[in-house]
Amino acid sequence: MSLKPTPPHEAKNRFLNDKKPGVTRKTLKNYRTCLRHFCDWLDDQQLTNLNDLDSELIQRYKEFRLSKVKVITARQDIMTIKQFIEFCEHITAVPRGMCD
Repeated sequence: MSLKPTPPHEAKNRFLNDKKPGVTRKTLKNYRTCLRHFCDWLDDQQLTNLNDLDSELIQRYKEFRLSKVKVITARQDIMTIKQFIEFCEHITAVPRGMCD
């Protein structure tokens, strides 16, 4: 199956809309904050299409985030990003298996 070109912020918004009915406002706010940081960082890396995302870039973001926040916060962020990547697999924005 071919990947669909998907800007990070567009996928973020679709993810949040998908999650909205099933989570609390606080959880949705946490998702929004985490993914805004991630998508803004991807912007800084000049990644405009999630088709170009790879595990190396995700690892670099993890290292960047660990340099900015406490370990527990970074761990929670990475768990949220994993859910986001699973959603992106579902909408064919990234290759199947990337979240693994």
